[in-house]
Amino acid sequence: MLRRLKPTFSLAYRAQAKLIMKAQMKKALHVLQLPIHDLSQWLENEINDNPLLEIKNDPHHFFQIDSINIESVISNSTSVYQSLMLQAREFLNVKQLYIAKRILSNLNDQGFFQHNPYLFCSYFNLNVKEFSKVLKVIKSLDPKGVSCKSLQHFISYQLKIYYPQEKLLKQIVDNDFNLLIEKRWPSLSQKYKLSLAQIEKKVISILSKLKTAPYRNNKYAATLLQPDVFLTINDQTVSLEVNHELLPQFGIPSQYEILKDSKRDEEKKFFEKYYKQYEWLKKILGKRKATLTKITSLIFAKQKPFFLENKPLLPLSYKTLAEELNLHETTIRRAVQDKVLSIDGSLVSFDLFFSASFSLHSPTITKMNAKQLLMKIIQEEDKKKPLSDDMLCQQLKKLGIQCSRRTVTKYRKNLFIAPASKRKKFL
Repeated sequence: MLRRLKPTFSLAYRAQAKLIMKAQMKKALHVLQLPIHDLSQWLENEINDNPLLEIKNDPHHFFQIDSINIESVISNSTSVYQSLMLQAREFLNVKQLYIAKRILSNLNDQGFFQHNPYLFCSYFNLNVKEFSKVLKVIKSLDPKGVSCKSLQHFISYQLKIYYPQEKLLKQIVDNDFNLLIEKRWPSLSQKYKLSLAQIEKKVISILSKLKTAPYRNNKYAATLLQPDVFLTINDQTVSLEVNHELLPQFGIPSQYEILKDSKRDEEKKFFEKYYKQYEWLKKILGKRKATLTKITSLIFAKQKPFFLENKPLLPLSYKTLAEELNLHETTIRRAVQDKVLSIDGSLVSFDLFFSASFSLHSPTITKMNAKQLLMKIIQEEDKKKPLSDDMLCQQLKKLGIQCSRRTVTKYRKNLFIAPASKRKKFL
């Protein structure tokens, strides 16, 4: 008869140790993937969960604003959200400011408020009349038109403020916005009894001066965008620093240090357990810093013409960096995901530097270069006879870029460029 053997202590211990190591590795990869702002929040939570640790500095010191001068606030990279809340305090009471916070926290990344007002008020238990008053105030703040519900309403709002005399144009925007968007000038000319010259003067010249969105923000709309790495170039000398200023500084208070020498087993085990977590935190933060330093240094080495001579970027893949740094390709991807590099004060995404060569026929042309060429061709085309995607494809092939019509269509949409039928100008 077969008897089921119980696992020995050593096997059970090794299995448990593997599980712990797997969990720690997963956590370490998560930390590597976090951009600096999210890492700061994560680290603060970890410190608060460890009874041995205390924060030695205020990790949110950079959010404190002493002046309410709006221009200086915006120029100091304060978020649009904070700027608008500062302005709102001048016009709204405490209850209305609560409504303003709800509205501003639910704008999309271009500054539009696209929720149904009645459902929104019902969900947050807000008074509809007070909501309407606050919404009106927010639209009047800088940037103007924030919280408009659509592009149509935003254009109409700008006309009301900046061109109050253009009542006919506002009427066109309010009633026939689709004809404007599709550039159906003959239809507008016939309906409103305007010549094409009048349309050019009244419609095109004025609308071209208006904005298409209250603002264009990133996905961290309500936070301060901070670079993960600083790269400074001075006369061919380069300094590189991983940003840790945003992270809370932490340590073990002296009154807890005595626990490690305690004669009571319970106190000693307590200290050892949480001290290991403290050491592990320091280790993974150091490893993240070292990994980002290695990756940024190699990116600089590979893209020197871009950094030093302002030349186009060269093709560079994650696989290339992974092989040279002896890391897994997914580790490189995690390390640069959502990260921001400061190059002498200019902020760029790390994703910018990674682009495979466009084709075997053009090994030095990246997808970004191809998009730039596509944009240039469209800018220089005859606007009365704009090029179709097939014709654009042929133009690119003449420049040595082998691509399909489908690829051209994809890149054109990525560049937010309309198809030929909607690019056509009748004037």
